[in-house]
Amino acid sequence: MLNYHLLFVQKRSPRYPASKVQHLAEEIQTEVDYFRCVMTEMGITDANNKLKAEAIVARIKSASLAKDLEDSMVHAVTECQKYALCVPPGKDSYPLPNDVVATKHYLFCENELRSLACLKHDARWLVDDFDLRGADHRLDFLPSDQDRVTALLFANNFVGPDDFGLYE
Repeated sequence: MLNYHLLFVQKRSPRYPASKVQHLAEEIQTEVDYFRCVMTEMGITDANNKLKAEAIVARIKSASLAKDLEDSMVHAVTECQKYALCVPPGKDSYPLPNDVVATKHYLFCENELRSLACLKHDARWLVDDFDLRGADHRLDFLPSDQDRVTALLFANNFVGPDDFGLYE
């Protein structure tokens, strides 16, 4: 277990008394313990706070999803697990145990890729409503019209409305 008190004491300014630092360290430890407990109860981590990708994949496969959506979700779990394990420790602005940092990065990644998977699945039904000629072949590197529509919808979410008149 990290000794948060030592981490804060070394950097504290004179206006923060030791009692305040100790109180903050206890609050952080409580939040870390709560986070670990929730992740374990949800089946995302095991008792040793390691990601349980196999269990997450099993839950996805038992959800009776469409095959393309299921494949995209399983791919998201695999890629995000790799990503979470590659994040170097100590990159956050506050001291957290490495397992909590890895789980947090996994959750952020998986949320983004899961949203993209759902968007791509939904785009299957929207392909016929889009006129992709307005993209001037800028999306031709993508393998299918479904991927092109997904890219446009995803970009619209981050950049703003369609300036190309592709979906009118």
